[in-house]
Amino acid sequence: MDRRAIVAGAAGSEAIAEAARRQDPAQRDREAFEYRLEAKDAPPSVSCASASTSGVCCQLVMRPRESGRKKGGAEGGVSIASHSVATVYEAPLDAKLVQGVRTVFEHLRRGKQCPHTLTHASKRLLFHVEKPTWKSDIRWISARDEGTFAWFASLFEKLGVRRTFSFLGELVLFSGFIVARQSTRKSHFHTDFDGSGGKALTLMTPLYDMSSLSDCHLVCEDGASLVQYRYTLGKAILFGDHFVHATQTGESPFPIAFLSFTFGAKPLSDDEWRSAEAYVMQQNPIYQDPMGRIVKSSAFQHSKLH
Repeated sequence: MDRRAIVAGAAGSEAIAEAARRQDPAQRDREAFEYRLEAKDAPPSVSCASASTSGVCCQLVMRPRESGRKKGGAEGGVSIASHSVATVYEAPLDAKLVQGVRTVFEHLRRGKQCPHTLTHASKRLLFHVEKPTWKSDIRWISARDEGTFAWFASLFEKLGVRRTFSFLGELVLFSGFIVARQSTRKSHFHTDFDGSGGKALTLMTPLYDMSSLSDCHLVCEDGASLVQYRYTLGKAILFGDHFVHATQTGESPFPIAFLSFTFGAKPLSDDEWRSAEAYVMQQNPIYQDPMGRIVKSSAFQHSKLH
């Protein structure tokens, strides 16, 4: 992978600039990255050596995944990233089905409803809206009842996620949701999963064409550098344990939304599932465990549903 340095702009910290003059490139990148994590809120226009992740120059490099059944052959259009720590895949999805999800989202967006509840009456769908305390307007729109969970589960099957990623093992859906956002002032770096033995995974695919946006995509840590993954309509990114990532800072001229799934590759040990569940239960009022049972999240039994 190309690991060019992240260069501090004119508005960057003098301390970072001084460190860059006397340290090797890898250490320079690490200094800039740590400073970025600790920086105070800043608008998207500030330099890379700040809270902003606008203008990250390196791209996450994808290459065809070779099938074990045929030497040198790509399997189902799946690509794999050249990443130093995490396993990251990219695969095509049916754009027409994705468009159907976008239609549902636009219906929800137009409706005047409660802050934490959205409904689609004609489809009998009931959603919960969760807004994390990040420097962003991001919202997670997940199933609030079993009928809506079944809608997400049908999308999981119709989009062929199970078939496309069958090489990972027998897959079980944990949750489905729509991620909506438009403005991000500060990137919130985090991992979704860490202790699942590589068996718990997050999939994201955009509902809109984002090719005109230079920012507002996904940034991830790769070694001592930050790289950008550009979302592409009709393609999904899939990642699991140890993938340090964030929304790239910026403000889109139009609302952005994604279809997202969390799921696992069976069998998961009790410890692996407990580790994965700790993340899943914070996003969804209901979810599915590895045995296929619907679970009501203990994190949503009180204030989060009011």
